[in-house]
Amino acid sequence: MVVYPEIHSNLHSNVQSAKLDSLKKTVASLILAGGLSSRMGSDKASLVVDGVSLLKKNQDLLAQLNLETVLVSGAKAGQISDKIKQAGPVGGIFSALDFVKPESALLVLPVDMPNLNTQVLQQLIDYGMANQTSCYFDHYFLPAFFYDVSRLQQASNQLITQPGKACSIRALLNKVNARAIFIEAPSLEKCLINVNTPQQWQTYIKQQT
Repeated sequence: MVVYPEIHSNLHSNVQSAKLDSLKKTVASLILAGGLSSRMGSDKASLVVDGVSLLKKNQDLLAQLNLETVLVSGAKAGQISDKIKQAGPVGGIFSALDFVKPESALLVLPVDMPNLNTQVLQQLIDYGMANQTSCYFDHYFLPAFFYDVSRLQQASNQLITQPGKACSIRALLNKVNARAIFIEAPSLEKCLINVNTPQQWQTYIKQQT
């Protein structure tokens, strides 16, 4: 496990290595927006803050990172529908891999983390690229960076038919030996909140005013 004392520790010693590695490997991205939103009672991707839906907010965020492509897992037009129904986030990743180059890396984020920013996502990418490893923030299995898409494909193939928690993001991260990055700064915790219920959404909205 890697410990950063605060969110502003931007892996200075590894940035140059990450830049060199990025010349060899491109990074695709995937927004998981195909969940049932059963606890929210409405489509989370369509929730609006400051006049922008959560889906559009995440698409704009990823566009700032200049990644190879921005894919969306979901059932709407222009999105990648699940090949296996009710397989959760792993099902979304499994289906989207058909559209990702095997030699690429893949950044995966959920649609329901409205406080994500480019700094947090870039830290994840930089660490993964510099250390040639998949990684995530400790206790938060998403967003996640998968360094080896070929290995991710093998792992998702093994898990996709498994029941319950055996087919989870946590299990997928374990399968690819992803490293947990622990950051103590409270500001990171705020960036990684998610909204699953109407109450959580209202709390988030109030914090924006």
